[in-house]
Amino acid sequence: YTVKHFTAEEGLQRKHNNPKYFEHKMLHDAFVKDVQSMKADIEQNGVTVATGPMMGATLANWLLSHINVHDKALGQYLQSVGNPVT
Repeated sequence: YTVKHFTAEEGLQRKHNNPKYFEHKMLHDAFVKDVQSMKADIEQNGVTVATGPMMGATLANWLLSHINVHDKALGQYLQSVGNPVT
């Protein structure tokens, strides 16, 4: 779902010429890489005592930083160019 969401969001950014598109895409790519790395680690080593905190920190950072800062700024940009985000 995350990859599908990112693809749609990035398409919207390209369509409306978001000047921060490449920066935003790099953040998406880094998050996907982090999640894939955690998944591979769990598949190889199973769930360990480090797994929960690692996943929690990654997701908390994403929620607090990316969504609250970068996606909020994207919404403001899209509204400024006449494409309200609902």
